[in-house]
Amino acid sequence: MRSYRIVRIAGLHYERPKTELYRGNPGLTSAAYCKQQKTLFENAYTYGDSFSRGMARLGHEAHEIVYDLETMQKTWALEHGLPFGESCWSVEILLAQIRALRPDVLFFQDIHSLPHAEMRSLKDAFPSVKLVVAFRGYPGLDAEAMRQLSVADVVLAGSPVVEEKCSSAGLAPRLVYHYFDDSILRKLSRRYGDEADGSYGYDFTFIGSSGFGYGTGHQSRYWLLANLLRSTELRAWLDERETRPRSTVGRIKGAGKVRLIRGLASLHPSLVSRSADLPGVPSRLADLIRATGATRTGGPAVQALPSRVPMVPLGTVFRARCSGSVFGLEMYKILRDSRVTLNKHSDVAAGTVDNIRLFQATGVGACLLTDAGSNMTELFTPDEEVVTYSSEEECVEKQRHLLGHEALRRQIAQAGQRRTLRDHTAASRCEQIDGIIQERL
Repeated sequence: MRSYRIVRIAGLHYERPKTELYRGNPGLTSAAYCKQQKTLFENAYTYGDSFSRGMARLGHEAHEIVYDLETMQKTWALEHGLPFGESCWSVEILLAQIRALRPDVLFFQDIHSLPHAEMRSLKDAFPSVKLVVAFRGYPGLDAEAMRQLSVADVVLAGSPVVEEKCSSAGLAPRLVYHYFDDSILRKLSRRYGDEADGSYGYDFTFIGSSGFGYGTGHQSRYWLLANLLRSTELRAWLDERETRPRSTVGRIKGAGKVRLIRGLASLHPSLVSRSADLPGVPSRLADLIRATGATRTGGPAVQALPSRVPMVPLGTVFRARCSGSVFGLEMYKILRDSRVTLNKHSDVAAGTVDNIRLFQATGVGACLLTDAGSNMTELFTPDEEVVTYSSEEECVEKQRHLLGHEALRRQIAQAGQRRTLRDHTAASRCEQIDGIIQERL
């Protein structure tokens, strides 16, 4: 087996963890680059350093670059005397880091970390680079994503949909799913203590994007959540972003509509419910009436509105049970403290399962209620290691059954965690990736 030097390039992407990292660690902005990176990884945001640790255990020299954390990246540049432009600091610093580290293998966790021109010329610019590996997990693939993947020597597909699309394009992908970083269990214990036996803070939870502000890729998730928030005691931490800036007046108007509909529904529920279907009612207002729970037609909104983009943040409709997005150890603690946690894949997953929440939730020991998929048995045994649903009605019924049968719920949660810690850890995925790299070097 040949040893090599590998660099993984990943992004943090979300603004909230970037802000929380420095706000929660006074003085970190002026700390050394290595200290900032260590603190980032200790908080378990996104991928952390699980990949480099896994590769190091296999005998390789491995490094991590988080290319979009501005303060940390600019600290590296200052420490190395690198001038950079304010408009293109991300690309300039990343290229300088690659030059300084002189890797044999570049592993792009984020295929959009460099412009296409730089991606295409990596081997010419850096003679040490023998292999370019690119990973794509999200199954939505536009022309630009395919163009970025096409320059890689090895494409790792984190989804059967990505595998199929890349195969059709002649890219010879290898299927490598997301994974769980089991060091998070130790980090949780250090920060929050061990989970008390039988003590849970939440019955039924969801953490993630509601779909609002993310185009059409999560329509079914949005309407599922809207209906579950109305019909169950679901507690949600939602990532919901505005698609365009809204004025203060606009925000007041939006909140006012919700309060008005709720008030009218409490006085005249049947009148308000019928108003959603009256001729002349604007579609956005009708959607809001349905999402607010004023309708009592008996049909789920996801079926009634199959082609409409999510149009109002669920957090403004269900304020009492929705909070803002959470990341890192705080997110993992909520998952750990949940009796049942919900997962719903994107619409572009097209009836398959692939997302990282499968492994995060089961890894910390939550009982996962997730949508069924044609490839689920490759990862977990349905209704033994995770619980699956194929409709909103089945989802509601199964969460009630699990919450009413504690021994069964705990048995499934424990089985799911055992499976993840056996088959879906960073160590197991690194072994798989290393085998693929060894074939190509």
